[in-house]
Amino acid sequence: MGKDFKRTPETIELNKKLEIVKIDHDYKFRKSERVGISTSGHCFYIEGKGYVAFEEDGVPYTPSGGINSLQSILNEGGFLYYDCLKFITPIHNIGVQRVPKQIWT
Repeated sequence: MGKDFKRTPETIELNKKLEIVKIDHDYKFRKSERVGISTSGHCFYIEGKGYVAFEEDGVPYTPSGGINSLQSILNEGGFLYYDCLKFITPIHNIGVQRVPKQIWT
């Protein structure tokens, strides 16, 4: 049976909280017990949950299209579901680099 692409109330609520933020190589994410990895670019963040990453990845989703790609996702209502996504936080808390909304809207 195919996946129903109707957003659940929970998905809609999470999508409303999506925020575009910037990360750089100072942000280290845990790949394994002893290894940290980093990436740079723009990604989604939800306060209190963390950065949005695909389930199999150790770093946040940073599309090559940057802010424009992320804004396109927001313009379409956000994600359809979060089954293949997870929330991750950096190894060290160095704060969130928020992007002013007027830049990405």
